[in-house]
Amino acid sequence: QTSLSMEIDVTPFVESTLANKKDVSIALAELCINQQLINWHKFFPNANGYIRLPNYPLPRKRFWIEETWPEEETDNALSMALNKDGYEDILTQIYRKSSFQADDKNALVALLDVLKSYKTSEIQTHADVQAYEVTWQQSSPEQVVELSTQAVTNWLVYAESSQTSLELLKSLEQRGDEFLLISSKSNPITSHECYVYDEHADNDLSQIFKADGSNKNNYRLLYLANFDVDISEPGQLEKCAGYTLSTLLRDLERNTQVSELYVLTSGAVDVDGGCMSIKQALQAPLLACARSLALEKPMMTTHTIDMDPRLSLLGEKMHLLMNFLPAEKEQQQIAIRGHKTYIPVLHELSQVTEKPVDIDAKSAYLISGGFGGLAFELAKYLIKKGARYLILSSRTSQEKMPQLTKERIAVLEELGANIHYLHIDLCAEDKAKDAIKKLHQNREIKGIIHAAGSIKRAEFTTISHPEFLDMVSAKINNTLTLHAASTEMELDFFCSFSSISATFGTKELGHYAASNAFLDAFSSYRRHKGLAAQTINWGPWKDTGMLKNTLSQTKAVNLSQSGIIPESSEAYINAFAKIMGKSSNNVVLANINWDVFLPLMSMTNMIGLFKNFSPVPEQTTTAIQSALLEKIKNASKKLRQIILSEFIQQEVSSVLHMGTELPAKNTGFNELGIDSIMAIEINTRISQALNITLSATSVFNFPTINKLSEHILAELLQLDHCDPAVIDSTAVGSENAENNWSANEPSIESEELFANISATQENTGTDDALSNDEIIKQIAIKFKKYGGNV
Repeated sequence: QTSLSMEIDVTPFVESTLANKKDVSIALAELCINQQLINWHKFFPNANGYIRLPNYPLPRKRFWIEETWPEEETDNALSMALNKDGYEDILTQIYRKSSFQADDKNALVALLDVLKSYKTSEIQTHADVQAYEVTWQQSSPEQVVELSTQAVTNWLVYAESSQTSLELLKSLEQRGDEFLLISSKSNPITSHECYVYDEHADNDLSQIFKADGSNKNNYRLLYLANFDVDISEPGQLEKCAGYTLSTLLRDLERNTQVSELYVLTSGAVDVDGGCMSIKQALQAPLLACARSLALEKPMMTTHTIDMDPRLSLLGEKMHLLMNFLPAEKEQQQIAIRGHKTYIPVLHELSQVTEKPVDIDAKSAYLISGGFGGLAFELAKYLIKKGARYLILSSRTSQEKMPQLTKERIAVLEELGANIHYLHIDLCAEDKAKDAIKKLHQNREIKGIIHAAGSIKRAEFTTISHPEFLDMVSAKINNTLTLHAASTEMELDFFCSFSSISATFGTKELGHYAASNAFLDAFSSYRRHKGLAAQTINWGPWKDTGMLKNTLSQTKAVNLSQSGIIPESSEAYINAFAKIMGKSSNNVVLANINWDVFLPLMSMTNMIGLFKNFSPVPEQTTTAIQSALLEKIKNASKKLRQIILSEFIQQEVSSVLHMGTELPAKNTGFNELGIDSIMAIEINTRISQALNITLSATSVFNFPTINKLSEHILAELLQLDHCDPAVIDSTAVGSENAENNWSANEPSIESEELFANISATQENTGTDDALSNDEIIKQIAIKFKKYGGNV
């Protein structure tokens, strides 16, 4: 240790034998562990510079060597200061190049306190953006699953020809299940009678239901992914991303009702660190389709089951699978690995303590979709961190470049960056690969941000094929091209911009969610290959981004009402800076109001994903009954139904902002345009008015005002009541008669009325007949009691 601090001749070490070098190397290692600073240039005088180590973690786990400081060089306050935020790099340089007196150290600590106070206030300003991560947790102990013997008679099976498909059909038949088979025109199953389906044609599925002859109007759809997809073949890319599922559901809705959807994949999720292939990653979009359908079609229960790709025996794989066909309603997402089942669980990402990614001023950084709003914000961030060479790629030529893009380039150049504009369509893989590799030869590319994308709001079953293909290509094809072009590069990061919709699902963005889900799965594939990879599942940006351009003011308000709150660019960039390039693979960055969001999710079977967060508080009944409930209890059987249904009419009208207009009692809530957010509000109003606990899915399980009121009276209040159909059949007057019972026959049963009048006579102690005025008074009292207008 003494000799290392002096100017000694280290030639003997440099020229020593290998055996001696080993002994000295061990001694040097011990000195390093004991926090001694060593001048390595003495030992390696002929070294030209630093040797770049592989930027990927060989054991698939990152191990950063944290910088430590000798005790005599710092006190506790300074040591704590050095570990805060991004100041350690600056202070490291100061300590290495300067010698401080005690007073200087105190001044430095005081300065750090000021900086920390400023930084803390800055972080608190954007504390609403939180980082989340999904992990797969075992849902049941390891056990040998016994094959379910319960036969199911209402399966619709969509499958392409494969060994897995044939084994599944065989297992269904052995159990005694009945199914109607639909198969792909491009790869049909020939061993069974089936309807050959073409997603690009006008399909008449009524044929298979006529042939069935069972008059069923309710089916379970089992949709099998293409386990051996080759996207180089025409039509396969959009098929694996959910377009066939989209058109199939649309065509089925014309002929029957699908009560449950099962999407079956194999190895599409990274459960336990097993290897993933590109073909497996290409199945992941179907899982996101199912999550979006759970929100878009709440009357249809969705399930996703990911089989174990490592089980080579198809018989054993089917044996395990059949236990979940059918599945329990709450089993929305399941992964089978061996004899264990796993479910996804969201949790807050713990504070990241890893070393930040270094931005090299001499290297280049490539951003696809480089002139979009998100890319522009990230480009400014990279420049702020020290980047001086940016490659911005876009499909738009310089001649057609909009004025806003030119202004953005000028801003980036003013910030000190050299901007290289790469006009290329990344879907043209060979041409794009050559262009990127050529740029890499001129200046080393050290990081890639894939921010390109296309978005179109539409219901899952209504989007057109060109719009769908454009959306999918911008994500999936571009990712594969960037991957192929960079496999030999030593990247510090390969960051793909995904969406929260891929993790949670989103109404009217199911196809967008699907294409982004591929990015999440492909990130796992790259990591298993030892390559840098990370996806960011962004929440909505309120001042830029593709989603902002597709939202009307009303939809933006509805988005906030759903609990997913749009955030500013500054807030998102600050959050991104903390997790960029870290060990977390798929990170969700979003501002979520859980008090609003969880009740909405409780209307679906996806609520298990959010079990780590505060549960929806259950409402409890109180001894004090509401005036409405008293009115209902004291009414006749016929009037109970009328009073409650009219109350619900008023509340539905209020939620829909219909003014004085009232919705018809037999019109479906779905036809009225009631979505999940509105359903929660209606449920809340009814529950509060009646002091009951109304299920979150009641509006969808009992989809008309009459059916909902009948359910509440019979099941929750347990009161006798008349069939709504009987009441409607006795209605008198015009169309308005249905909407205002007090304008018609009051429906007060004569026996009940005269019983009250007789009781009045007994109370007055007289046998004399009541006068007309007194009888009218009794009728008026009774009428008011039921809420009528006198």
